[in-house]
Amino acid sequence: MTKQDAFIRTYTGGQVFFFEPDKSNIDLLDIYHPLSLLCRFNGNSLYFYSIAQHSVMVADKVFEETGCKSLAFPALMHDGAEAFLSDIPSPFKALFPDFKEVEIRMEEWLSRRFGFEYPLDPIIKKHDLKALSTEMRDLMIVCDNQNLPEPYPEKIIPLDFNESKKLFAQRFHQYRC
Repeated sequence: MTKQDAFIRTYTGGQVFFFEPDKSNIDLLDIYHPLSLLCRFNGNSLYFYSIAQHSVMVADKVFEETGCKSLAFPALMHDGAEAFLSDIPSPFKALFPDFKEVEIRMEEWLSRRFGFEYPLDPIIKKHDLKALSTEMRDLMIVCDNQNLPEPYPEKIIPLDFNESKKLFAQRFHQYRC
């Protein structure tokens, strides 16, 4: 198999080609179904907490601050590539520049496929980091968020995968311009 032929089958039966994502064919369900089943921190948390729920929190916070759907939608989709590439911890990912290249290609393709701006606005990273700080406080045994922004005041209540899947789908339709 060559790099150009490397693909995975999606939930709905589509295909995602890692090195040539423009050849891929997916449905929206191929994004939010796996994101609702993938646990943040590779499962190293006190409770199951999905990437889908994380994405909704980031999108809602961006929308709260800006009132702008055209920023909330890419915030919702900011971890969309993880539906196909999984949630690789950033310190590990940094050691593999080829992986980062594939991830960027996938993010660019998703932005074209679903119609949002890429690269992402810095406000999305701001709320991604605040969400991470909040998740560290509420979902981890060791709260290791000293170098992160202040967490949000509200406590996270983890949802099961069905609830986070429905919530992601609702926000997709609410925020998509």
